[in-house]
Amino acid sequence: MRIFELSTPVISISNKVGIVPIVGQVDEYNSSNFAERIMMQAKNLELSCLIIDLSGVPSIDAMMTNELFQVVKMLDLLGIDAIITGIRPEIALTAVQLGIDLDKLRTYGKLKDAVNKLLH
Repeated sequence: MRIFELSTPVISISNKVGIVPIVGQVDEYNSSNFAERIMMQAKNLELSCLIIDLSGVPSIDAMMTNELFQVVKMLDLLGIDAIITGIRPEIALTAVQLGIDLDKLRTYGKLKDAVNKLLH
C-alpha cells in the first residue's frame, strides 16, 4: 500500500497547530509526493506546529523512517515546528541505527499528550 493512499490531509486543530495521522502498513510510497503534500498543506493552513502521528503504523522500514525525518527537516526550513507522536520501539531503533539527528526533535508517546501540551 502506498503512503499517499494511506495518509490523510493535515487536520487543523487550532489556528496554528495541525495533525497528520498516518495509518496502516507502510512499505512502498512516493516520498516526494508525501513530503510535498504535507508541506503545502501546513503552509497553506499557516501552521506553526505540525504533529505527525505514527500511532496507527504497525511497522516501518528504514527507507520510510529516513524519509519521515527528512520531512521534519523540510518543515523546519519552512518555520514549522514538527512533533512526532506514537513512535514504536522499532521506529526508534531504526532512527538511531540510521544515525538520524534527534537532538531537536520533540516526541511524545501519545498524541493526546502532545495536544494537551500545545493547547493548554
